[in-house]
Amino acid sequence: GHGYAVTGIVLAVAAIGMSVLGFFFTREVMRELDAFFDAGPHSVQIDSCVLTDGLVRLDGSITNEDDVTHSYTIDVAYRSDGDELDRDQATVNAVSPGETAEFHTTAFLEAPSVECTIEGVNGPSPFAVDP
Repeated sequence: GHGYAVTGIVLAVAAIGMSVLGFFFTREVMRELDAFFDAGPHSVQIDSCVLTDGLVRLDGSITNEDDVTHSYTIDVAYRSDGDELDRDQATVNAVSPGETAEFHTTAFLEAPSVECTIEGVNGPSPFAVDP
């Protein structure tokens, strides 16, 4: 009986410790996911999309319309005749409130013409992991 009681107390203390660690881990994961999915108010535009000798270059800009600094992950697609040929991402870090930052992407494509589109804007990649 005494051995089971000691084991129960030890396991209970360990379980409480693991619960506390789980709480803090979950809170950090939720903070990272919230920053990724909620990029804050912004405006984004494509300034140019030029195809030269199989190389397409997209130049764009994003404006932080919030009152706090944000970082952004911008998803772009390259299309020809409605078909998606390729995708890319641009990362823009630490854009201050009211400021505009430029971004650039490039891709090698075999197409007579290319249309560049912004597919989405998110916050920074969770836990600073680049896709």
